[in-house]
Amino acid sequence: MKPKIDFKILFESLPGLFIVLSPNLKIMAISNDYLKITSVKKDRFLNTDFVDLLQNIIHVNTKSGVTNFLITINQVLLNKSATNFTNHKQTIILQDGTPKEERFNVSIKPVLNSKNEINYLICSLESLTDLLEFQTEQIEKNKISDNLKKGLMDISFDLMEENNKLKKSKVKNRISNDNLKIKITENRNEIDYLNSEKMDYVNALDKSSILSITDNQGTIIHVNENFCKLSKYTENELLGSNHRIINSGHHSKAFFNNLWRIISSGTIWKGEIKNKAKDGSFYWVDSIVIPFIDSEGKPFKYVSIRTDITENKKLTEEIKSNEERFKNIYNNTLVAMYSFDLKKLKPVEVNSTGYKLFGYKSQNDFLENFTSPNHMVNIKERGENIKLLLNKGKLGHRISYMKKKDGSFFWAKIYAQVNSEKTIAECVVIDVTNEVDYKQNLEKTVAERTAQLDISLKNEIASNELKSKFVAIASHEFRTPLTAIATSASLIKMYEKSDQQKQRLNHVNIILSSVKNLTSILNDFLSIEQIEKGYSRSNCTEFNLPLFLSEIKNEVSGIVHSKKQKIIISHAGENELCQCLKLLKNILLNLISNASKYSEIKSTIHINSSIINNVVNISVKDEGLGIGPDDQARLFETFFRAKNVGHIEGTGLGLHIVKKYVELMDGNIHFKSKLGVGSVFTIEFPQKIINKNDVVKQVLLF
Repeated sequence: MKPKIDFKILFESLPGLFIVLSPNLKIMAISNDYLKITSVKKDRFLNTDFVDLLQNIIHVNTKSGVTNFLITINQVLLNKSATNFTNHKQTIILQDGTPKEERFNVSIKPVLNSKNEINYLICSLESLTDLLEFQTEQIEKNKISDNLKKGLMDISFDLMEENNKLKKSKVKNRISNDNLKIKITENRNEIDYLNSEKMDYVNALDKSSILSITDNQGTIIHVNENFCKLSKYTENELLGSNHRIINSGHHSKAFFNNLWRIISSGTIWKGEIKNKAKDGSFYWVDSIVIPFIDSEGKPFKYVSIRTDITENKKLTEEIKSNEERFKNIYNNTLVAMYSFDLKKLKPVEVNSTGYKLFGYKSQNDFLENFTSPNHMVNIKERGENIKLLLNKGKLGHRISYMKKKDGSFFWAKIYAQVNSEKTIAECVVIDVTNEVDYKQNLEKTVAERTAQLDISLKNEIASNELKSKFVAIASHEFRTPLTAIATSASLIKMYEKSDQQKQRLNHVNIILSSVKNLTSILNDFLSIEQIEKGYSRSNCTEFNLPLFLSEIKNEVSGIVHSKKQKIIISHAGENELCQCLKLLKNILLNLISNASKYSEIKSTIHINSSIINNVVNISVKDEGLGIGPDDQARLFETFFRAKNVGHIEGTGLGLHIVKKYVELMDGNIHFKSKLGVGSVFTIEFPQKIINKNDVVKQVLLF
């Protein structure tokens, strides 16, 4: 036998931060790594609401903390597809009680069953803390680079200023060549010192920044190693080219024309540029372009100092994209949400579901006119909610009776949480009117079902009584013909002589008659069983009614001739009809058999038929015993027999079967009867079946 795998234990042991939720946001499982990093106690939160875990264990610092989780989860439940959001900020309480700020990428994936229904949700968290710390280090390096750039620019300006001073000094001071030489020497020493200091800055820049130098035409004359690594071009490939080699096509011609206009005028340009590396990848740089001016005041070369900001740019774009996505989800989610200013007691933001839930026409209509007293039925409860929010910072699982703008009422489940300053409350309102109504109607439903069970019990008792009656009648009805068969079979053995053939034939006829009687009884019982299971009327059969009645007359001739009875048939109207032939035959055989059985010898049976205005009418009239007034009301019940039938054989099922057959033909049956005079049974049904292929139920008709 294969060992049984406990998938829950297996899931909890997997590496990584995972949580499994049911569709109603109950926590089904938590991975051990998640428990370890958050110091969550599994026994406390297993099978509880996910919102409780967020609000009690994890301190969410962002404004949309819990709300973003709920929005994202509801979007997954609605679309039945995975989604994620990035850079989610949380403060985790470590095991020693100290807080630690963490950032995560959160992914939520639904797991569907074969019916495309959500079985559960898997929430996965990927820590971004290490990446963000690395980016912070890069930002610090960028600050150092910016300081170095500033130092280089200051030195450049100092050099230009000193050069200008030298020019003025040369023009004004030509009195003494010796003094001039001394001055020049001093200036050169100072310049050498400045150049030496400048080289220190250049070396520092070369190590920390992306550096390139071009001539006044934009041709690259120097690149550092960082430039080559980022652009993926070699130094030889870059030297002699211009910066069009790394042009990404992202910026317009006007952008670069403006850049050249600024730097060619001797002004420093600063901005962000998107470039394209040799392998086709793109990267962003924060650039400073410094023009170097000659003695005539014109640029003779340009130094470009760049910092790689690709990751920051991606992060910024992702944050912007996520903000737009979350804003879109917030505005279009099926859950009502709004932000409430606790000081002004006014809403400051609401999504479309929110203002529609309370009956407002638009977002502005809600923000301008919504006040809690107009919608909280219990004003005292409103004050308690605000007090609880300010004291504990959250509000969850509160069921409140609320009112819409038009005055109608509904039940709402409310979740809320305040920001760190306790000035804004983020509120989630879910209409749970159906759930509350369900609970309120539960007792009524239970009572109704109890009554139904009582009825079922009574029906079961009646059914058992019917079965008992059935067994009693069946045993009685079968015993009489079986006794006759056994007696005749025994007597036949006694008539062995050839001149006793008449006696033998007499007992053979008794046996045949008894078998026929048994067959009739059995057919009645089988018909009742089929009625209980259900019928189907067969396809429409077209036939001639007068001819059909003549065939029925011939078929029952053996029954009526034994009692020297006769049958008279008359017909009026049309002759053709389209109906279920088997059903009609069974009905007439039963009615004619009853008419013969309950009538005296040499009596007459009248069969009158007509087809007029698409309605078929057939009546069977006898001159028999008749039915008493007290028995007529129960005549079509199962196993019912009139009091005056005496010793005449029967099961009390024939007329019940006839009535069911007539109803299957979309018809009806009625009768008139008088004791000692006779009875007339009349059936009426449509000339044609409306739908020939209308299969209602299935049965084998006899």
